[in-house]
Amino acid sequence: IQAEISGIPGRFIFDTGANLALLQSLTSRLKIIDSENIPVQDANGVISSYKKLTIDQIGLGSMHFKNAEAVELTDFDHLKCFGVSGLIGANLFENHVVRIDYKNKMISISSGIEKFDLNGASSLPMSVKAGNCPFFRVSLGKSTDEVLFDTGDGGFYSLNNENFNRLQPLGVLDIKSR
Repeated sequence: IQAEISGIPGRFIFDTGANLALLQSLTSRLKIIDSENIPVQDANGVISSYKKLTIDQIGLGSMHFKNAEAVELTDFDHLKCFGVSGLIGANLFENHVVRIDYKNKMISISSGIEKFDLNGASSLPMSVKAGNCPFFRVSLGKSTDEVLFDTGDGGFYSLNNENFNRLQPLGVLDIKSR
């Protein structure tokens, strides 16, 4: 998606499974003061240390966000191949409703759901957890699981070891190889 970070335009990945994160190639051009390093845990449970930044203004179309918290990504060279400057993450949309129209390739953001015409639209009940990330429930046989709705992940469901060990005895998994 297109966004403007403190007046600097760029392309970003819309990632509901992450927080706002900016590549160092962009943050080096911004006039910001680094705050302390903070621990960040990824989807696989790996904890890394990143600089926490406060971004004075972010523009997404006609919407503007002030004093948004972000982390600086110094070791994410793989994002450069996408020609992006970072991730527009879920923490930016606290107290907002996001509508994703895959058919028309449109993301709409509003302060309330009543502003959307939802006639004929499909929706899932979701809950919000750490970092303002959206989760929904799926049924796997007799078990239910909460799944992160992660627009930055190419897959639908990543099964970690904890969930594998919980679900395997229930017979809801069909293991094809070991």
